[in-house]
Amino acid sequence: MSESDYQLLRRYVQEHSEEAYAEIVRRYVDLIYSAALRQVRSPSLAEEVAQAVFIDLARNANSLPSNTVLSAWLYQVARRSAIDVVRAETRRQAREKIAVAMNDGSEVPNPWGEISPLLDEGMASLSEEDRTVVLLRYFEGRNLRAVGRHLGLSEGAAQKRVARAVERLRRYFERKQIAVGSDSLVALVSTRAVVAAPAGLGLALSSATAISMTAGTMGAIETIAMTTIQKTIIASTITVVLGAGLYQRQQAKDLAAELAAFRLGTSETLAAMERAYEEVSDDFRASKKENERLRGELRDLPKLRGELVRLRQDSEELSRVEDTASPSESVARDLVERVSALKDQFEISPELGIPELALVTEEDWIVAATGNMDSEIGLRRAMSRIRGIAENRFGEMAGSAPV
Repeated sequence: MSESDYQLLRRYVQEHSEEAYAEIVRRYVDLIYSAALRQVRSPSLAEEVAQAVFIDLARNANSLPSNTVLSAWLYQVARRSAIDVVRAETRRQAREKIAVAMNDGSEVPNPWGEISPLLDEGMASLSEEDRTVVLLRYFEGRNLRAVGRHLGLSEGAAQKRVARAVERLRRYFERKQIAVGSDSLVALVSTRAVVAAPAGLGLALSSATAISMTAGTMGAIETIAMTTIQKTIIASTITVVLGAGLYQRQQAKDLAAELAAFRLGTSETLAAMERAYEEVSDDFRASKKENERLRGELRDLPKLRGELVRLRQDSEELSRVEDTASPSESVARDLVERVSALKDQFEISPELGIPELALVTEEDWIVAATGNMDSEIGLRRAMSRIRGIAENRFGEMAGSAPV
């Protein structure tokens, strides 16, 4: 019987077994490469994201609990790494090239062409349990008995959990104006979500020594942001300084001589590359600082969630009203549903929210939801209205504050 993921990780941590690490890479490289490729839309960047994910695994292998579903853990790391790559590329001229590639892919006239760019965002909108069962069942192709064993459920209970998760994912695409049935969605995800990684990528990622070397000398995301020639120069420099690593001593001496000749002949190019590297590093630090600021400004999110729960309860209560309800009650129920849908959209896409939303009243939400919200454009306009109301509230408070 083959070893479990956890057994392989233990062997890698305790015995430094490259064979165990290589087996983990072989199992999951296609899954991680495919998830990255859907988001960055560039095979070379997808390979870089895969490298960062397995570097993260090497760093955290000793701290993962025994009940970790490794595919789910790796998938989440891949999504975070891919988001960082896209943000870094957005700050540079390469952003235009990636945007062109994404636009070209979005025009493919088939259901997968519509679903693929939004699949990982849809997966992120699911709860952790729902996301895990979809990954196990359709990304990894495991049977219901294996899914149940991972989650401590019976086969029948696992089947119900999977069906519920698929339906929630289908409703996400429905909200994005993409009509797809549950059976069609399952068929597309099962056959198209995971594609074969480029030949040799798994072998390149399998070397535990190379992973440790990379993880110890530079941050994974900063490594992704560098160009190929920059990484070659820095890796060569590190090899010369440390006198050990991936290559034998003689190879290190040869690389040092080649690097010296390169610097003599192209000093200006090297200086430009170093400045570009510093720029990327500054961008990454600024992005990290901005993320921390946004997290601080959204401290009122639990309060908003509490309001959402209350409104949902009110909506459920209104839904139990008899069919003979008066027209005014029907209108009130419709407004509650519209407000709930508007707040749900901010839950699904928190990046569209602003801290000032904590200042609006329930009346403000109702005003914002009175327009046409049956289309994507209508929903976006309603979100813009509530943000505008929130900003006005803040402006009023700021204007009335004592100087």
